[in-house]
Amino acid sequence: MRRLRRCAISKNTNKSTCCSIAVMEVKAPGVIKLFGEHAVVYGRNSMAVAVSRYARCSSERAASDRLEITLRDMGGKSMSLSADDLLRINARYRARKSISEYIAGSGIDLDFLPFATIAARLFAERSVDLLHRSVLVSSEIPVGSGMSSSASCFTAFTCLLLKDGGTRLPDAEAIDIARDGERISHANEGAGSIDVSTAFYGGYVTFNKERGARKEEIDVLIELMLVNTGPKLSTAVTVGRVADLYRSDRGKAERMLDEIDDCTLSGYAALRSGDLALVGKHMFRNHELLRQLGVSNDNLDKVVELSRANGALGAKLSGGGGGGMAVVLGKAESKGKLMKIFGKSGFDAFEATPSMSGASGI
Repeated sequence: MRRLRRCAISKNTNKSTCCSIAVMEVKAPGVIKLFGEHAVVYGRNSMAVAVSRYARCSSERAASDRLEITLRDMGGKSMSLSADDLLRINARYRARKSISEYIAGSGIDLDFLPFATIAARLFAERSVDLLHRSVLVSSEIPVGSGMSSSASCFTAFTCLLLKDGGTRLPDAEAIDIARDGERISHANEGAGSIDVSTAFYGGYVTFNKERGARKEEIDVLIELMLVNTGPKLSTAVTVGRVADLYRSDRGKAERMLDEIDDCTLSGYAALRSGDLALVGKHMFRNHELLRQLGVSNDNLDKVVELSRANGALGAKLSGGGGGGMAVVLGKAESKGKLMKIFGKSGFDAFEATPSMSGASGI
């Protein structure tokens, strides 16, 4: 928590008087997939890492007896919710027949609906004190790039409301509530498990459908470069491409998914042992398999080949693919050269390091 000082001029003394206003702030890191995307849909393993770009949420006391939410990156537009609004939203969400039905009947701007739903659940089901508060949401994570920007925003928002309301929940419950934002944002009941868990815990997180998400006790600080290759296809489109292959040639698809799973498990083992050259080798292999599945594109492939030819340890697409972010595992001595090459090739690139503390620990 930090405190801001606000001063006013006294009419009688012409002297300023200062009061201290408590402002709570929580940040949640962005998320990069190191291994296993798409294969995880079919029961295999995946691995993600939290990185040093952040979504931020801050709150301060408000004069009105409502919850006010402002989205700075959406032109600063705002909405406010009364206690009755929050109870009504939660009742509709609990009674939903489907996410799509809930969204269509909500009557709330879709930019705000995920946040309103999270707040409503905390207020109605966990009696978290949310009124008389003004919350500002902002993010430095590129949107629609495969860095889980929405998951980071919803995680920061959930953790802020819990901390500001003086409420502690089990990790699994806090993560599930933050995932409500992802469920609505992606109109998918299964959305957000590894993304929200990684933003919540920080560091390295693994996931499979059988056991869920797990924070891994790995403290290796890898040198990453994140390269934005341009607009990406929706995840639904790229997931659909893999599904088409699975239906048309299940044997081939299963073999490729098994190979991706081997990249994940072998890459995880190499990371635990600190063998970054081997980690990078499995990243290159994972990307090639994703390319064969039809979820890469020319720009992603170009970044991977530039990385391979200029001293990177590994590189691959991150997330759903079809554009968006490529993640490059570099060496300290070659990062500067690679960054210049990416820039000359027309790509926006920046360096990042693992964020070992997630929203739960800030």
